Amino acid sequence: MFFLILLTLIVNKLKCHTYEVISNDSNFLAFCYNQHYFFKNNEYFNNLYDGITFIGTNIIPYFCYSNNNGIKIKLGTYLRIFNGSEKFYIRDIYYCADIKLLSGIKLLFGNINGHKMHNLLEPMYCDDNEYLQRPESGIQFLVDYKKIKSDIWLNWQKFILPGDNFKEEFIAGANTFFLLTKNINYNIALLFKHKGGQVETSSAPMQTFCNIGNGISYHLQNNKTDIIFSTNYFQYCDLSPYKLLQYINGYGLYNFIKINYSKKLTFQVGYWYGNCYYSATGEPLYQSISRKYVYYEEPEKNIITIRFNYSPVVAYNVLSCYFQVYYDYKRNYKDYNFGVFYEFNFTQKINRIKLR
Repeated sequence: MFFLILLTLIVNKLKCHTYEVISNDSNFLAFCYNQHYFFKNNEYFNNLYDGITFIGTNIIPYFCYSNNNGIKIKLGTYLRIFNGSEKFYIRDIYYCADIKLLSGIKLLFGNINGHKMHNLLEPMYCDDNEYLQRPESGIQFLVDYKKIKSDIWLNWQKFILPGDNFKEEFIAGANTFFLLTKNINYNIALLFKHKGGQVETSSAPMQTFCNIGNGISYHLQNNKTDIIFSTNYFQYCDLSPYKLLQYINGYGLYNFIKINYSKKLTFQVGYWYGNCYYSATGEPLYQSISRKYVYYEEPEKNIITIRFNYSPVVAYNVLSCYFQVYYDYKRNYKDYNFGVFYEFNFTQKINRIKLR
């Protein structure tokens, strides 16, 4: 709490209270304040995953030192608060070294650009991870060129020392987009979830799960409307020495049409077919293995998805709301979720720094 009081006093003394993007043209120290308000309600009535409501905020106040050599050092705190709870759900140190290696290539140590920023589709990544999991930390390479954009990361979730009685856990992933032509994009994603280690005393078996995603998208664009036709194939494989799940291999197909209007309003309709598919980080409604019942499974999945999203920019910050439906017509599941979110970002330079 002392750290929060100190940051509040600093903000009150700053003359300018406008959002400012940090550049790399000089040596300076800045105070940054990011806050994400969220309300996400899952209304689920199936045998795979229970519905849950997330309502609260993520708060990240931090100081950032930036120099003209393309290096940013960030240090602050990360807080997650759920409304109605008497204590912090997460209270961590926030830290990151953001290093520009080459033009278009960055290396991040510490807290990385994680969760939704990996741009993975729902069969490989569930939005609920952003509220249930800690902020991602580890190492990350980011590549950003006109015809290729890539995100390669290692999110170290649980660290072990010799004698610990639990497994280390990490997620390693890569997601790359290629611009094949003016209107056609190809995407390939790879994700590993691992529980293991060699120095711990736990007798639990080692587990490694792999997911691979391939997709191709066609874009039709005019001044205000962007229509995307996308087809995607997902593969699941259990690489564990001892197989504990019902399925060793599986796959899924996800096709959708997305219409973006004026960069604010989005409508998407899709179809998912899954066969013995599983992902340790993916949306449970697409999977064949239940997270509610140990012995329940749905080998074949047929789901129609519909999503509406509205995201206006409010004073340099983003307000968004959405509604999404999942309809499993063979089992007559009618599940849906909806949410409202607000992103507030503030940056203020404090002082220029002269290095000797």
